[in-house]
Amino acid sequence: MIDAGARYGLHPTWSDYKAPLVYCCFEPDPQEAERLEKKYREAGDRVRVECCALAEKPQMAEFHRLRHHAASGFYRPAEDSIWYNIERPDEGEVLETFQVSCTTIDIYCENANLKANFLKLDTEGSELRILEGAEGQLRQSVLGVRSEIRFDASYEVQA
Repeated sequence: MIDAGARYGLHPTWSDYKAPLVYCCFEPDPQEAERLEKKYREAGDRVRVECCALAEKPQMAEFHRLRHHAASGFYRPAEDSIWYNIERPDEGEVLETFQVSCTTIDIYCENANLKANFLKLDTEGSELRILEGAEGQLRQSVLGVRSEIRFDASYEVQA
């Protein structure tokens, strides 16, 4: 199971799943990745924490850490965003911007000799970019995708 945007850890929807899975958690924020590594240390090889982002191609990219850390990602909040200007005006402030390493799901799975059965994507607007880098796994082995979808323009650039 590939978890893109793994902040806080494995999503609760997986807690009742009984079949054996290897959880590959991608978290580009180094502080959160370190916290997750400690949290899942006893899980051994069942939970892997990767301190990098997923995208459509391998690259370095700007990552914006927002005041509400779970809303952090590649894109800055849009100036006219209803979400960040009316609903949650204090949460969209960019606290820090730094470079993160990105890979694709296809490259990661090939290098790790894995087949992804499930994808969980919660990356604040970059989910389509991740799917573009997972074409091979989507054709070969993915059984299900759980993805965040935004119907408003919360970020400057998003699908």
